[in-house]
Amino acid sequence: MMGFFKNLLVLTILNIFIFYMLQIYIINSLVFEKVTFSSLTLAIFLIIIKKINYQRLTIILTIYICLTQLFVNIDRSKSFYVLYWIENNKIEYDLTNLTFLDKVPDINSRTNEFDFIQRVQEHKIRGLVTQNGKRISLTSAGKVILKISDLCAKFFRLKGWVGNS
Repeated sequence: MMGFFKNLLVLTILNIFIFYMLQIYIINSLVFEKVTFSSLTLAIFLIIIKKINYQRLTIILTIYICLTQLFVNIDRSKSFYVLYWIENNKIEYDLTNLTFLDKVPDINSRTNEFDFIQRVQEHKIRGLVTQNGKRISLTSAGKVILKISDLCAKFFRLKGWVGNS
């Protein structure tokens, strides 16, 4: 079992390192492509040095799925953007004010009220957002998710992240 965790740790570090290098040196490519390329590079390297086995291949595929979900969602997902917008803007909403984003042109140019409120409702269910009267704000969990997203976006140079705009 210790060998599994060692493989998991080493392969995760190598994959993230390759992805980071790609982020630095290949500017005009999508995050998804870079995660895919870093995982393929790692698998091909293990094949070349004849250290590939089913366990390592499974670990690489699992890392690939996790990195894709993490980085692509931070880079492109409106659900993550909504957390950022709520934290950095005074957003007030109720059923009588369906044009509330008109007061926030940066948000209004990237989404509409329906999409925004849909994601707010999803975040409320997940415990990331709360609403006191008309004011929408992040919970402690929402702030932690936002902080992790922001740190990953800045460290890995995710250009699509709304906080890097």
